[in-house]
Amino acid sequence: MADIIHDETLSGRVAGPDAQTGKARETKRMQEGQLQVITGFVIAVFGIVLYCVAAFSRGFGQEQPSVLVELGIVGFGTVIWLIGVIRYLNAAIDASACDEDML
Repeated sequence: MADIIHDETLSGRVAGPDAQTGKARETKRMQEGQLQVITGFVIAVFGIVLYCVAAFSRGFGQEQPSVLVELGIVGFGTVIWLIGVIRYLNAAIDASACDEDML
């Protein structure tokens, strides 16, 4: 336990070997967030493509088909993207705090 340094000025954060595992954990969380951002983007683009196909399949001047499913897919992809961005940025902030703890 001599390797672990408790510093009250860092709000109870632990510096030392635990900071290294914290950095690895935050890096993994950042990678998961990046994956979620990319997945959300792909889902949203897929929904936009489906929306365009549904909207232009009947031609101009005719009644528009129901596009609620396609808009729901776009919304779902956008929500996944937004959650991924928040997770990534949260992990980046925590990783930065781990770097400061190691100083």
